[in-house]
Amino acid sequence: MRLVPVSEIWPGMLVAQDVIDDRGQVLLHKNVPLTHEYIRALESKGFTRIYVKEPDEPAGVELEEDLSPLVRVRAQVALRNAFDRIAREIGPIRAESAREVAKTFESDRVSALMGRNGPLTQVIEVVSQIIDSVLSHSVLAGLTSIKTADSYLFDHSLDVCVVSVMIAHTVGLSSDWLRQIAAGSLLHDIGKLFLDPSITGDRAIAQHTRLGYELLRASEQRDILTPHVAFEHHERPDGTGLPRGIQAGNRVQRDRTQQPPIPTVLGEIAAVANAYDHLLSGDGKTPGLPPDEALRALRAGAGTAFNRELVTALLRVAPVYPKGSEVIVRGEKYYRYRGVVIEINPAHLDLPVIMLLRDGTGNAISPITIDLQEEQDIVIQSRL
Repeated sequence: MRLVPVSEIWPGMLVAQDVIDDRGQVLLHKNVPLTHEYIRALESKGFTRIYVKEPDEPAGVELEEDLSPLVRVRAQVALRNAFDRIAREIGPIRAESAREVAKTFESDRVSALMGRNGPLTQVIEVVSQIIDSVLSHSVLAGLTSIKTADSYLFDHSLDVCVVSVMIAHTVGLSSDWLRQIAAGSLLHDIGKLFLDPSITGDRAIAQHTRLGYELLRASEQRDILTPHVAFEHHERPDGTGLPRGIQAGNRVQRDRTQQPPIPTVLGEIAAVANAYDHLLSGDGKTPGLPPDEALRALRAGAGTAFNRELVTALLRVAPVYPKGSEVIVRGEKYYRYRGVVIEINPAHLDLPVIMLLRDGTGNAISPITIDLQEEQDIVIQSRL
């Protein structure tokens, strides 16, 4: 099984993982043979990649997911229902100025909408299930979810939540803070509901972070730090981030001698997780990077764009070559042979077990299994 661009799939390949739409409905079940009609339908719905396997592909390559399918669908549905209702009730005010929108959040109407019986209740209820599912694994799966234009906001929010929880756990944050980072990450982009579509770039970042913060402050569901996740997930340690340009000390522990405002550690965790998912899956307009390149970009930004200790924490739990991902050999031995990662070594996330399936000219071969811990002279890179 491997993750393949829709442009490279062909009739006869088998679906290796259920294909789910933006409302949690299964469009194609696992093991269904792909046809021309199914491929065209996937393209029309905006799918760019899916998990597939060939009919004669060796067994044993099964995807390890960060969330159980049931928890993922529950969270997707909860987010969609909450965002749809909030957008329906108060979304039309997005045409006004950001200041006027924020003032509207103080009204009784919004207070009632964001109360204990409001649409965020179901989102908050699924948080503990997400945390339990994520922490049942020692490392991340390392592959972002399959996103379409219709589902991007919800799947991105859920993927940021998964990565944020794992980072927070890795640096030893308390269970209460795990709950707050999970809730805040699920809702970190909620301010986008109130953006005028004509607003883009830095202005859009500045407005959606502020509006998300103000809306979550009005919610009876939130803890004190949850709104800060929405507020700070585009800030940078070097002070060049948005919306406030606040600086940080590149540590998990806060520097109490620093003049306020100081970003919260939860906001900085979300900034790393948000960037990681954007790098992997793209931003909805540009394609994502292979996993090894995404991690390389994060490492390059550590200390300036991202909290250095939090990037280090992510690198401890994010596989460089995720299970189920395609790789190509770049070293002299097996040059340009292609294969798939079949096992991850948690102690050496850059040295997986791979299975080569095609030679340097693209022809199918009898599978060759290689443990890169034992044959470190073989150099590989991810292939998308």
